[in-house]
Amino acid sequence: EGYEFAGELSLSGALRPVRGSLAASMDLHQRGQQVRQVLPPGSAEEAALVPDAEVYRAAHLLDVVQHLAPASTHHNAADNNNGQQGIASQWQRVPPQAPMADEAAADMRDVKGQAASKRALEIAACGGHNVLMLGSPGAGKSMLAQRFASLLPPLSVGQALENAALHSLVGRF
Repeated sequence: EGYEFAGELSLSGALRPVRGSLAASMDLHQRGQQVRQVLPPGSAEEAALVPDAEVYRAAHLLDVVQHLAPASTHHNAADNNNGQQGIASQWQRVPPQAPMADEAAADMRDVKGQAASKRALEIAACGGHNVLMLGSPGAGKSMLAQRFASLLPPLSVGQALENAALHSLVGRF
């Protein structure tokens, strides 16, 4: 009780990362549920981005069992390790993380020429309009699209987490 577990369990007992751990952590936070999340490496770091999330990293199923088992069985599990010699306990709390800003983002100031295209993108950014870019290869469509974000105001922490959660769900975090 009080724990949420997620991860892919391999036949050897190793825990592998899963998609959507950030989205799951955000959902728990929005519901106001104060639970301890136990996740494999990779997924735990994602989930720790949510403010006030209590996230633990476990690399192997034996780590989880050893941590949650009553004190009397810790000794036996540590001695036996069910045939798994040399597995050190890797159960650890993941410190809260702050979303990192992308300092090296491409900026519209780097674009030379293309005055009409830059003006159209500025109007689209101000009005929240969609943009369809057409042109021959090498005309600068991709370059302008990469720099479009520099015209927009910075995301709030909540908006950045929602965006990152979507990327996590599709496996592109």
